[in-house]
Amino acid sequence: STCLCFIYSVCLSISVVDCVLQCFFCAHSIHLFYFICCCVCFELVLIFTEIDPIAAQMTSETDKKKQKQKQNSNKHNNAKKGASVMLKDQPSGKRWKNWWIRGAFTFLMLVAFAGITALGPLALCVLILLLQVKCYEEVIAIAFKTWPKELPWFRSLHWYWIAAANYFLFGERFDTLLYRQFADNPTVLWALSHHRFVSFSLYIIGFCTFVLSLRKGYYQYQFKQLAWTHLSLLVVASASQLIMRSIYNGLIWFLVPVCAVVCNDVMAYMFGFFLGKTPLIKLSPKKTWEGFIGAFWATMLWSLGFSYVLVQFPILLCPSQNMVSYGNTDCSSWPVYTEQKFELPLFVSSAFNVVGVEFTHVWFTPVLFHSLVIAVFASLIAPFGGFFASGLKRAFRTKDFDTLIPGHGGVTDRFDCQLVMAFFMFVYYSTFISPFDIEKVLRVVFSLSYEDQMHVLDALQQHIAAQGSP
Repeated sequence: STCLCFIYSVCLSISVVDCVLQCFFCAHSIHLFYFICCCVCFELVLIFTEIDPIAAQMTSETDKKKQKQKQNSNKHNNAKKGASVMLKDQPSGKRWKNWWIRGAFTFLMLVAFAGITALGPLALCVLILLLQVKCYEEVIAIAFKTWPKELPWFRSLHWYWIAAANYFLFGERFDTLLYRQFADNPTVLWALSHHRFVSFSLYIIGFCTFVLSLRKGYYQYQFKQLAWTHLSLLVVASASQLIMRSIYNGLIWFLVPVCAVVCNDVMAYMFGFFLGKTPLIKLSPKKTWEGFIGAFWATMLWSLGFSYVLVQFPILLCPSQNMVSYGNTDCSSWPVYTEQKFELPLFVSSAFNVVGVEFTHVWFTPVLFHSLVIAVFASLIAPFGGFFASGLKRAFRTKDFDTLIPGHGGVTDRFDCQLVMAFFMFVYYSTFISPFDIEKVLRVVFSLSYEDQMHVLDALQQHIAAQGSP
């Protein structure tokens, strides 16, 4: 019931915030935007302050002893169950109970995801931001479940760092869209033109606050906390911002990698549940070779078919021109989305000529090839994000990051592979898919003085004259 209430409240909140933000972006009211951001951030801080699993009052000696007793009891129980961790070794009733619970909540999450996607890119960004904050809270909590009362600003600094990181990453990733959206707003233009200075100032404020908060006897503990926080920001905040960026590159480049990871995870569980016998890796004892191999082929087929369907809808292919809507229909003729002729290597065509078959070229759509590359990464490399998370949980002697989603664990348990996929997708798209962004060049030219713009114009005219007519 807690999970259902959480999913419902998240969907409702995203719907309300999305409607308000769309009104804001149509009206270009920067003050309304600041008000909404402040309200959302304040609400998130209140929520996570209230639902924190272990409050600061648990620092007394009595509570510490109780916590140690529970940990020792859990270790003892886990040792007893250590010999039967694989799905095939679990009692039949327990296996099928977990099957139905896991399947039901997977279905609910997929339905919620589809509904939020239909609301538009802003709704998806709000969803990703909420998931980012929850992942960050879980990763921080796994290492710092309790903290001494003597440390001021311990919890507040965690949230300050992620707020400052998001400000920096939003400005870096969405500068083009923000320039386009607020071209006539001097306040926003000033903030964007001085974005890195403001971001650096925010970091310096956090740095100085941390230094002032240092207390004798806790130096090592506080510096460990600072290092862990920065590592969490590097992984969680950066990856979530890259996922948001992929939405505005064209929805297809968001849906294909995200759904490929989901498909691989689901099919690995399915094949492992029915056919799994051979353990895959010690870090995650329930993973099997049967599930790993079966999920690979299932993900390949799914990505190919899913991409073929998405290509039929031009609105899903083009980069977004603003913050509130998906792409237009002007890029469906891009080479990556149109069928092209590719010549086969000479040794391949020669091999076919030996048997009397003339086969020198093939026709296919490049986006389908890219989807297969994404599927290969989602099947072979992205699962290592899950293995990494499993090792992290073992290091801190915990089963899951949280118990928010029945049958799945916490948000981090479900999105560990997505974090790895986000970094890959950013590198792959910018290297092999992304067209040249002439708007960035124009924006630099428009920011020059009149004399410099005339100098650029003269140089460009001379270059064109030297090249001659095409």
